[in-house]
Amino acid sequence: MGLYLENYFFLKNTSLTKVVAVVLVLFFGIKFLSSTETGKNIIGKIVEVDNLLFDWLKDLLLIGLGVAVVIFISFLYLDKRKKVEIKE
Repeated sequence: MGLYLENYFFLKNTSLTKVVAVVLVLFFGIKFLSSTETGKNIIGKIVEVDNLLFDWLKDLLLIGLGVAVVIFISFLYLDKRKKVEIKE
């Protein structure tokens, strides 16, 4: 049965073998990072960098959103003043 699977299933379907290999490497990587002190240090540094980057990104997005709202409101206000009413 194992020879059948090896010859006709895994070798023919290379995308499946790639997915299985990636999943196994991912699981072994997670196991290494969670069980060793070196892995915990690596994850700690990655989290620190991630927090720093996303804090700046969050601040920039909030400032950009505020500027966009002010510009949108000013366009609405100026467009409302621009209309000419026809009096009969």
